[in-house]
Amino acid sequence: MISYQNPPEAWSREAVQILIPAFKLSPRLFLRVAGNMSLAPIDLSQGDQGLKPGQRTEPVRLPLEEAAQAVKVILSYLLKRHRKLYSLIPKTRLRLRHTGLVYLPFKLQGREFVDLYSGQAIPANAIKLGKSI
Repeated sequence: MISYQNPPEAWSREAVQILIPAFKLSPRLFLRVAGNMSLAPIDLSQGDQGLKPGQRTEPVRLPLEEAAQAVKVILSYLLKRHRKLYSLIPKTRLRLRHTGLVYLPFKLQGREFVDLYSGQAIPANAIKLGKSI
């Protein structure tokens, strides 16, 4: 079992991977979804997950510039309980080394879309409301 207080030693040699939804949501929900996706054990090295013919998808509604601006806010959200690291964020200059669009499937279950990797749910009406943001 891995302790959340002590990350594995190998993590100190890895780049941070922040996954940001490509669709707009209310601010609080956006932070929760981005944080949970970033912490989920998603292996992006496996390549494209692929879409099945006829599979419904949401269009990309978040420009890359807005996603890049959200990185510090998401890091703040993830590190809010770690006072030493949290206090360093405002002074930190971040450099994005790689950006890309990755398809991560959600399955409609009742009135929620459930992320197949992290298991988190997003209310379907939140995505609908995000279209007007």
